[in-house]
Amino acid sequence: MQNSNNLSPTLPEPQRPEFLPIHAQWLSGEGAGSWFVIDTAPPNNTFEITRYSPKGKIECQGIFEVENAQKSLNLKKDYKFVHLSHCAFVHVEQGDEVFKLIRMKPHAKTLRHQVFGERISKIKKKI
Repeated sequence: MQNSNNLSPTLPEPQRPEFLPIHAQWLSGEGAGSWFVIDTAPPNNTFEITRYSPKGKIECQGIFEVENAQKSLNLKKDYKFVHLSHCAFVHVEQGDEVFKLIRMKPHAKTLRHQVFGERISKIKKKI
């Protein structure tokens, strides 16, 4: 179904799947929509972002960095995902600023897993 502007209607926010984090945000699109989750990741100013289908299936996941290194996104303050956002990059609005976060190359994901692997090893040694 299309309206007079030849745009598909936006998909209303569905019920959040119970297993999605409470901070998952719905971003509606033309005839579709996705849940987005963002968490901090080492090093500074990098973030792990996961996009889920309306029913909670992972569509993509990766490590993203703020395009403009002079800007700093603070997840402790209010933010919201805005268009255009997909698996290659996302836009996050915070206050009067819109941050473009770009997906890093796969080796960055490996580095992140190494960092968290080291943290897990340290924790296990303490137990």
